[in-house]
Amino acid sequence: SFGFIPFVSGIFFMLYQQIERWSVNLFLGPEALGKMYLVFLTTTLWILVPTSILNLYFPKAIKFYTDNDFHNFHKIIKLNIIISSLYCIITSVIILILLKPVVGFIFPKHVPYSFLVFLALPGLIFRTLLDPISLYLNSIVRLKPIFWSDLFSTIIYIFCILFLFFNDTFSLTNFVICFDIYMCFKFFYLLFDCLN
Repeated sequence: SFGFIPFVSGIFFMLYQQIERWSVNLFLGPEALGKMYLVFLTTTLWILVPTSILNLYFPKAIKFYTDNDFHNFHKIIKLNIIISSLYCIITSVIILILLKPVVGFIFPKHVPYSFLVFLALPGLIFRTLLDPISLYLNSIVRLKPIFWSDLFSTIIYIFCILFLFFNDTFSLTNFVICFDIYMCFKFFYLLFDCLN
């Protein structure tokens, strides 16, 4: 029963990805979808390390909480926050410095779309900073906020797409900004819930 909401959370993220890809393909065409390749690739690679770290810390965090060892529990949450923050800083700097040279060497045709990755960095950072919050909420089995954050952020994302539609402002830049808004809303929703 504890695993159901995290499972649903994964479905919501897959739903967001499908909406994103369908919308880009529908309104800008398959060529535009190809121009988003770097963003999709970077997003996939970016989350590998934080997800692995989260999987390492989760068993320890839930054990400490179950054993009422709140000192070590809070210590591991703080450690996850520090590591996630350092990861965001280091990876962002690497992307800003090395992305264009590396892409120019391996995928030269995609160099003009490197700016989309830079534009997606805030969303990727918010996505990573969500992990310590998720670690905390999953460990104390407070799962409803995770569900509501997924639901509301998906609804917000759909509204962003509808806004672009009704204002005829579809562009790859705006789609990436919608991604940033999606992740930003999700992060702050869970953050405010944890602080209250």
